Amino acid sequence: MFQAVASCDLIQLRALGQKFASRKEVIPALLCFDHYFQNFPRIIVMEATEISTILADFLSYCSMLHEVAISPDPCNNPDIQKLFGFQASTENIFLLPEGTYLHQSFLALRAAMGVSEQGALVTEWDLSRNFKDCLFPRIRDRIKEENDICRKTQAFTPCLPFVINDVCNRLQCPRQHIHYTSCTPAWYNVQVRIHLQQILIFHNLHSVPFDVQERHRHHRYEEPPERCPEFHLVFIRFWINRLHETLNPSIYYLGTLANLDVVLIKEAQRAVEVVKRWCRDLLYSRTRPDPRLLTTVYQTANLCLFLDKQSAREYIHRAPILDVFALPQYRRELNGRKGPCVVNEMMRFLQGTDEVFIPAGLCFVK
Repeated sequence: MFQAVASCDLIQLRALGQKFASRKEVIPALLCFDHYFQNFPRIIVMEATEISTILADFLSYCSMLHEVAISPDPCNNPDIQKLFGFQASTENIFLLPEGTYLHQSFLALRAAMGVSEQGALVTEWDLSRNFKDCLFPRIRDRIKEENDICRKTQAFTPCLPFVINDVCNRLQCPRQHIHYTSCTPAWYNVQVRIHLQQILIFHNLHSVPFDVQERHRHHRYEEPPERCPEFHLVFIRFWINRLHETLNPSIYYLGTLANLDVVLIKEAQRAVEVVKRWCRDLLYSRTRPDPRLLTTVYQTANLCLFLDKQSAREYIHRAPILDVFALPQYRRELNGRKGPCVVNEMMRFLQGTDEVFIPAGLCFVK
């Protein structure tokens, strides 16, 4: 393992990381994966099947890194001491050797009680209190980088003109050019899987405080903490949109829900719970009107009714996000007077629980 780290043998590092992770050996697996994902693999032009295996490894890496970050007693854990290279100097005092990750992090946080030729000295209390704050930025930065790459990756978004006509006139098209004969049920399930994997990966940010280092540096947030959920909601909306379009493509060449086979998707059960939570968060968020908000509400409600049908019927109609559409421009005129909200008609159609849900849907479309 150490030879692979020293020589930066990425193939060997990944193989060892997978081997250790399969045996639940968190510390060596984390070390291998941390070096492997130091520069995220160039997946932009990869096939979905290959991307899926890389995302599976990255999800495992993020989970293990978070598990180590929230360790209840990192100071007295010999495995964590070995991983980060720190040791007890005297009673209740620890030495963080110069050049190590914790040494750099504690100097940045100004949390060291002293500096010697060997490194930084910190108390056990300070090390325990700030340990996770040193690792959370690493989790956040790695996931942000990976998320940006995935948003630009062609395999997540097939090119519809090419699928339909076998030709695309767009210069430097950012979407995947795939022949319709390759869009098999197996391909459809891989597409769903990579989206669910990415949702699980990004969900790790929910447990990571926003800009921890900035908080320590200035002893306060430069921006109110309320901004943090808004930052996450932007990307939650993006991935909910992508998942909905993947499950319900615009053309039948790309598959249908009838092709969905959760047995082929290892992460399906966990991911579905996260998607349901994301959908509820979106529906119960307070947001301002924007051109794509109606699309977001439709896709979110549709996913809720698909994944959480019985419960969704109880909470969808009470969603605060619907208050945005109480404005006059979203109300139908009846005999010169403002009538019902068209978005409520859409919700009524999607739920399909009464005898007039079809006329309600037709009125919404009109």
